[in-house]
Amino acid sequence: MKLFLIIVSLIILIIAGACLVRVSLRVSYYDSLKAEIRVGGIPLDRLLGLVKKKKGKKPDGGGKKEEKQKEKKPLFDSLGDIAGIINAFASKFFGHVRVRLAHIVIRVGTDDPAKTAVRYGLVIQSVAYITEILKRKTKFTTEKNAVIDISPDFISDKTVGEADIRLSVSLGGVLHSFICAAIAHLKK
Repeated sequence: MKLFLIIVSLIILIIAGACLVRVSLRVSYYDSLKAEIRVGGIPLDRLLGLVKKKKGKKPDGGGKKEEKQKEKKPLFDSLGDIAGIINAFASKFFGHVRVRLAHIVIRVGTDDPAKTAVRYGLVIQSVAYITEILKRKTKFTTEKNAVIDISPDFISDKTVGEADIRLSVSLGGVLHSFICAAIAHLKK
């Protein structure tokens, strides 16, 4: 009987420990847009690489490697992509997502002051949309971990900026979301 209780308590501890592991998403723009998913602090591509190695698949080598050069989109064009990625990630987990960092700093500039003013309005609207997604779909407090600074630069002839947004959810929150979705589906 003692062995059975020890085994059951170990299983419960392993499940509880697994529920505390965090899945995080980092969407950043410095020179180009990058999105990275980590599970327990380890990048997902490394975890998938470990799984492929354990299955015994041989990596493709010796052949021609085609490197596609990605077109670098300016930050102004990438704001819509950032909003889409954040919305897709945050809407799946019913409010369990926490914002770890929200850092958006943009200096809007063009060769014409009138264009600068128009583009500044568009950038402000896009960033407002991103922060509204964060406020409605995540646990987000602007005082604690947010630096959002957008300003027009009528002297410069180009827009410069950077964005770094980090979101995380625990595996327990993911499990809770799946259970709630299954219950809602079964009630239909």
